[in-house]
Amino acid sequence: MRSLFSAGFAVALTSAVFAGTAHFNATDLVSGHVEARTAPSAHYTCPMHPDYHAASEGTCPSCGMALVRVKDDSSAAPHETADRMHVSAERRQRAGVKAAHARFQAGTRTLRLFGRVVPEETRVFRVNVGIDGYVRQVAPITTGTRVAKDQWLATYSSPELRQPIQAFLVSLDVLKRSREAGETGVPADMAVAGERLAADRLMTYGMSPVQLDEIRRTHVVPADIKVGAPAGGVVVSRTVTQGEKFDRGTEFFRIADLDHVGILVDVSPDDAAALRPGQAVVVRVPGTEQTIAAHVSAGLPQADAERRALQVRIEADNPDALLRPGMAVDVQVAVEMPAAVLVPAGAVLDTGLRTRVFVEGEPGQFEPRDVRVVWRTSEVVALAEGVRDGESVAAEGTFLLDAESRLRTAQGH
Repeated sequence: MRSLFSAGFAVALTSAVFAGTAHFNATDLVSGHVEARTAPSAHYTCPMHPDYHAASEGTCPSCGMALVRVKDDSSAAPHETADRMHVSAERRQRAGVKAAHARFQAGTRTLRLFGRVVPEETRVFRVNVGIDGYVRQVAPITTGTRVAKDQWLATYSSPELRQPIQAFLVSLDVLKRSREAGETGVPADMAVAGERLAADRLMTYGMSPVQLDEIRRTHVVPADIKVGAPAGGVVVSRTVTQGEKFDRGTEFFRIADLDHVGILVDVSPDDAAALRPGQAVVVRVPGTEQTIAAHVSAGLPQADAERRALQVRIEADNPDALLRPGMAVDVQVAVEMPAAVLVPAGAVLDTGLRTRVFVEGEPGQFEPRDVRVVWRTSEVVALAEGVRDGESVAAEGTFLLDAESRLRTAQGH
């Protein structure tokens, strides 16, 4: 009986201890839960992605930036608002925030354009023949060879040449007798016209002026026709080979006078409107430090349907043939722009959805403002609205200011 009582007492004591322990653990859990709910609403977020929240320090899973702690409402300085924030001198120096004054003035914008060298249209000469024939010899010249005016290029023969050459010799005899007889008026004019017509006919067949003069001097019918360069320049095309037969109108060579060339540049309609005929241009020779002075052509810009742009022609003197047809070059044009509010390029922050700057009112007080950009260079940006002449703007450290502004917006300040 005593042992049964002892066992019952032990069970009751164990149950009481277990119940107490359970009550103690439950109290701890409840109190911990209550403490978690009543803790301050501080958390960590990404300056670039304020929608992301974390309970502890770490990095942003989207961009890898270090998370920053978001303060609760009670920790905000009373003089900071959503549109204006205070940056202490210590924080300003640590973040590298520097200010500069906006200035209303005219500026110069340098257009950097891509151009392609083309021969001057009025300085391209096609060497062809107006008769069927057979190529006997070709000069040892290739594409890129510089040739002089009347330099021998090729020799060909044709059975149809004898009659035109004989007609030229007859016209020379008629002209000689007319001059010896002292004829004037119509007979003399007809003799001159006959000789010129016969000479022009031979030139259409490809005969060079040098060979024509030789026939005038010797009165001998040549066995072959010698083709010469109609002008000095560079051979840009050669399509003839020795021993081949050719048809009337076949082009043997194409020669371009490269002492003066054109450069076609693609520009937008806005940039094309800023260019004026005769405007000075600087062309940079690829692979060298050399530059060539040029100017905008007087011709109207041409529309390029394939590139969906306008093509402006640049004209440049090229005495040393530094610029070759087809060569890609960089073109720089200094354009005078209308007066506007100019700020340093680093002051303007373009987030994709909005463009803004941070204006400093009182010392250390920065206010974000949306702006509209008119034009920009690598150094300055012209604004149409948002900033007034003489106002101070953050020229450096705008990225950090923008990050803090976004962070404060996410906090609801």
